[in-house]
Amino acid sequence: MNSGQVRSIFPENVQSYGTPYVGTYNNKTYWMVPVQFGRLAPIPRDGFGRGHGLILSDAVACVSGNRVEYWIYKNSSIQVP
Repeated sequence: MNSGQVRSIFPENVQSYGTPYVGTYNNKTYWMVPVQFGRLAPIPRDGFGRGHGLILSDAVACVSGNRVEYWIYKNSSIQVP
């Protein structure tokens, strides 16, 4: 997160972490750490103007050698931007 690997997940918008498990991505074995994060998105408010709401998303950090190599959306192979 701090290295700028992803633009959507920051330490301050992480809502929760899940239990790590062993999994594979791109034919490599990783510690997979589920992470729920929030981001602000414009939403209609009372039909007048716009407000912002928190939208929660689930991702998985693919960790190898104490480093996150990939962030992917949960139950998907799509990388988080």
